[in-house]
Amino acid sequence: MAFEEKLAGFDIKYVAPKNAFVTPEPMAILAGARNPKAARAFIEFLLTERGQKVFMERGLFSVNPKYKVQGAAGSTAETAVEFTGGVRSYFDGDVANVYDEAVAARRSEALKTRFRSDIEAKWDELKK
Repeated sequence: MAFEEKLAGFDIKYVAPKNAFVTPEPMAILAGARNPKAARAFIEFLLTERGQKVFMERGLFSVNPKYKVQGAAGSTAETAVEFTGGVRSYFDGDVANVYDEAVAARRSEALKTRFRSDIEAKWDELKK
């Protein structure tokens, strides 16, 4: 994540292209997890106000439009706001779905074709 690099001291700038997509921090309970009840409790906590504040204190955005990144001057949260050009929430600007099924299908086929040939070439090499 670029912001982690910024915190590590790298001199980088954040640029949000027009029609950039939003990807909230993913979380899931994996099949076969040793303790799915604890995993569910953890996710439920992360979705509470306090859980969202934990995210925001780290400079991440809340998945709830009710909360905005805020912190003391010089805090990680405020550094994140500065880094993103003043953005305090994914929901501050317009969010639109710009997904194009036809483009995605063509890209998927191109990737499958490319990697299938790479895998087959490697397989042939290994069989020798």
